[in-house]
Amino acid sequence: MFGVSGEVYAGERVSVDYKEILFLWYMNGRSIEYPNIAGYWTYEYNLDYRQMIEKLLDLRYLTLSAPEFALSKKKMPELKRILSGRGFSNSGKKEELIRRIIENLSAHEIKQICREKFFVATEAGEDIIKENEHIIYFHKNKSKFRFSSLENVVKLKRSNPKMTISELEIILKDEQEKEKERLRQETLNGYKKYGVVKRYAYLAALDKHTCSKCGNLDGKVFDVDKAVPGVNYPPMCDDCRCTTTAHFDRNDEEDDDELERIARDPETGKNYYVPIGTTWRKWIKEVSE
Repeated sequence: MFGVSGEVYAGERVSVDYKEILFLWYMNGRSIEYPNIAGYWTYEYNLDYRQMIEKLLDLRYLTLSAPEFALSKKKMPELKRILSGRGFSNSGKKEELIRRIIENLSAHEIKQICREKFFVATEAGEDIIKENEHIIYFHKNKSKFRFSSLENVVKLKRSNPKMTISELEIILKDEQEKEKERLRQETLNGYKKYGVVKRYAYLAALDKHTCSKCGNLDGKVFDVDKAVPGVNYPPMCDDCRCTTTAHFDRNDEEDDDELERIARDPETGKNYYVPIGTTWRKWIKEVSE
């Protein structure tokens, strides 16, 4: 499916950008036959994954696994069957079972039971992944840093290579809070500037991390000219994720049953939908019972 070509000079390491580093990490350990490449590599990172795999193979940052690697991808019951079927003990942890198979089966036997191949990072590839843990960390946690880009993370790290992930987090969280505050103020200014919106509804996140100070304001309506940040307008706390929406009094009966808002399951962490009229107070009571 994928070939390896090109010339690599000993002692040289060709630089790759942050997207390629992320993709290298992503492909490490993936099946060659069924890699199941996520769509965001195309629509978010604008990568042609086939070309990128070829490039990483060509640079010797990615390679094809030895048969033994496939053992690590097998589940415990299968490893135990391999051993017991050949008269060997099948007790112990997964690492012990794999070691017992490698020590007691011939290379030919292992090749026969490990036909599936995987992409794996080479030693040079592993070094690149390790040296760029900050990029991988912020990619995995990008939902926490919606107002920061990976380009910014790379730029900050380049300006101070000794900066730790924790130090980067502090800087980015500060930038994020400033941007959220700017957007909140911009929204409030918009309410006041055009005079169309006289009242606003307070919106808190329906999840277990929302504090009671924020949660108890959820769904309440306030006059725009009486909005005071920290009193009835976000931010209400240090980690405030609240927002507001324009509120208009209605005389007609609209069918709100068809409208929904997002809540986060406190057990699984997954989003689901609840009726639009569900306030944080009602929601937290329901999930706490």
